[in-house]
Amino acid sequence: MVEDFYREGAVMDFPKGGSAAIVEALVRAVRKCAGCSVRPSTPVQRVIVEGGRAVGVELSGGRSLRARRAVVSNADLHATFGLVPRGASARLDEERDQLLSSEAEGGVPLCKSFMHLHLGVAASAFPPDLPPQWTVVQSWDVPIDAPGNVVVVSVPSLLDPSLAPEGYHVIHAYCAGSEPYSVWERFEGKDTRDNDE
Repeated sequence: MVEDFYREGAVMDFPKGGSAAIVEALVRAVRKCAGCSVRPSTPVQRVIVEGGRAVGVELSGGRSLRARRAVVSNADLHATFGLVPRGASARLDEERDQLLSSEAEGGVPLCKSFMHLHLGVAASAFPPDLPPQWTVVQSWDVPIDAPGNVVVVSVPSLLDPSLAPEGYHVIHAYCAGSEPYSVWERFEGKDTRDNDE
């Protein structure tokens, strides 16, 4: 994937208005085309299953919402099945056990972790020729997710100034969360704010 950024003619796109603009477009489409309501920031406590079919959701405050046609989850597989009570449906329990089993047993593989860092930085700290996206690769001879091998950095406010207050930019840097815990273990339980370690 990283080498694709450097192919001839490659273009890096950012949505105008940031990722929130994508969500807002989806909400408009759902309301207009599907005739559904959208309730952001409304935590679901569980999926209501009747007769082996999801028929609604119970919200964290105890209120229930019934579905006219279907219940759709945009959460990951583990989180979604965590909302479906075990025993609500033998078929769902069987699917859950299969999908959440180990990859070796035919289950869905877990995505590896990434560490994300989001910063706001004064624009005066940036050189005038700073690109909106760049990648640092220590070695092409090891996997992209090898510990400390790749860092990807984006400054989307260079392309869309509305993403940051005037005079500032936003930075998003991320890398694979693949370092062994032993690298950080020596800091466990320590206050390192005044420590040179």
